[in-house]
Amino acid sequence: MPHVYGYDPGVGLRTASGGVFSLANSTLSTARTRCAGFGTARIASATVAGKNASGTKLTSTEEYNGSVVIAGGNIATAKHSLAACGSLTTGLLVGGAT
Repeated sequence: MPHVYGYDPGVGLRTASGGVFSLANSTLSTARTRCAGFGTARIASATVAGKNASGTKLTSTEEYNGSVVIAGGNIATAKHSLAACGSLTTGLLVGGAT
């Protein structure tokens, strides 16, 4: 069973040695905390924004197609702690701290 790890306040960034999205060991190219994600299936999902390991807010997105993670587009404003919903092709981002 795949595992997805996240950020717990007061604990810090957790890493996933077995891969973020699948047992095939597909991992994000950028370690992130406080990011958002959306998609309708394990083979069509995206991770958006957040903060990198040094605390810099991100604009980048990454998409997962079931076997590999690829770079997506950038959002207009770097932010973290946002909410997201929708499918991979019609995702919606809401709020977040800039």
